[in-house]
Amino acid sequence: MAGRTSSEARSTVKSVGGRTATPKSDAPDLVIRRATLVDVTTGELRPADVCVKAGRITAVLAPGSAGKARSEIDACGLFLAPGFIDMAARIETAMVSPQHYADTVLPHGVTTAVWRKSERPSSGQATGNIVKAAGKLRLLSSVDDLGGNDSFVIATSAGELTAMLRDGLSVIIDGSYPQALPDFVKALKRLPQFPLSLTLSSGHCLPDTLDREGGLIALMQRLVRNGLAPLHVIKAATINAAIALGRKDLGIVAPGRAADLVLLDDLNDLTIHTVIAGGTIVDRTAMRRPVIAATGAGVPLPCGHIEADHFRIATDSPAISVAAAPGDAPYGQMEGKIRKGMLALPDDVVMVALIDPHSKRAAKPDIRFISGFGRWRGAFATTLSYAPGKLLVIGRAEQDMAVAANSVIDAGGGMAVAADGWVHALMALPQHDIGNRRSLPEAAEALATIRDALATVVDWPQPFMLFRLLTGLTPNARPPAANEAEDAQSLMPIAAAG
Repeated sequence: MAGRTSSEARSTVKSVGGRTATPKSDAPDLVIRRATLVDVTTGELRPADVCVKAGRITAVLAPGSAGKARSEIDACGLFLAPGFIDMAARIETAMVSPQHYADTVLPHGVTTAVWRKSERPSSGQATGNIVKAAGKLRLLSSVDDLGGNDSFVIATSAGELTAMLRDGLSVIIDGSYPQALPDFVKALKRLPQFPLSLTLSSGHCLPDTLDREGGLIALMQRLVRNGLAPLHVIKAATINAAIALGRKDLGIVAPGRAADLVLLDDLNDLTIHTVIAGGTIVDRTAMRRPVIAATGAGVPLPCGHIEADHFRIATDSPAISVAAAPGDAPYGQMEGKIRKGMLALPDDVVMVALIDPHSKRAAKPDIRFISGFGRWRGAFATTLSYAPGKLLVIGRAEQDMAVAANSVIDAGGGMAVAADGWVHALMALPQHDIGNRRSLPEAAEALATIRDALATVVDWPQPFMLFRLLTGLTPNARPPAANEAEDAQSLMPIAAAG
């Protein structure tokens, strides 16, 4: 049967007293009246009534024409936009359960979040259970959810941004690079039109930052403050993301689409008034009951305890290859000292050891060296770092490194600070049960304890060093491979003794 034209469809609607007559059985669950619709396809700001039923948008009508509904919102003076899509949710970096993550970002307008493979549990069953636990937040975690495409690139500079857009790539502006935002905006404003392949992600948000700023909305507001048009920012966080994900049900306010919606008080500063997820109004004041992961409740990591000798370097040459901390040259060579056949590090050099925590027995750490990362009087161990799936230990004193590592191993994952042979602070983040973790305020408080303890064992050269260590610093000075030996005769092969 031939489809009806839009005019034929409209002619079947009966009007009573200037309002659309709606059969009682077809009454919407929710009507949003007199909103200013932010149309991300046409760029219009137009008045509209929006009807919602069973989690879907059923109609977008002229203002005043929607019939009665079970629930109504008078949105006069408010702007109605699609729910925001975060293209890279870093739940593990937030150190909370997916439930608490959802409770935090939903009131700030994020109704869909993409959970990257590197942030997910290795168990498919665990992933499925956690996705269900996220509740009203639409948590996309499989390649099928992502429209068969899990390949997106993050721009770190304006030059990269422009080049990758010209190459036709799906490009993400990530909140982890706030220093690049002014140049990003300048580059985008030089283009003749706003690119459809540009999307946004909140970036690595440690719990105190996420608790304070709300995630993706903070990036969106910074882009507007730097001069990007609010409509373009909203497009990047809605329809552009839906197109990139191949999700025709998301990213636009139109009939048949998911009723994921955001009402804004002010379009210029993106102040959020109300969030609707799957047709349900999000309670912005309710807090989920805290679920605390006690330090002793974790299942120990299977690798077993690490000995101090694992961090000692036996050598007959004091030359070492050193990677630099951010801002320094990427490579260098320094001279240590040899004491009783063991390497003694220069004052400005620390060890960074990577351990496989899922090994069935204690394995030799992969040890590297970095400089310019502060003066250390203790050690720090963490399963949350720039090296996913690894236990990272940084320090100079082998005994303190072993103590910090073993406390994290016993807790089943997390972070620990050790000095003088004992643990100064421990934040348990059990890897076996990501769904049973602290609330966001508790995680922020626990992280503050870690920060305070670190301040007693290391003099950080820059205040963001902990963030860089957890999320982005990659000490890449490795021992030369066998086929590189002739080209690197002056460098000591870095390997753990044992």
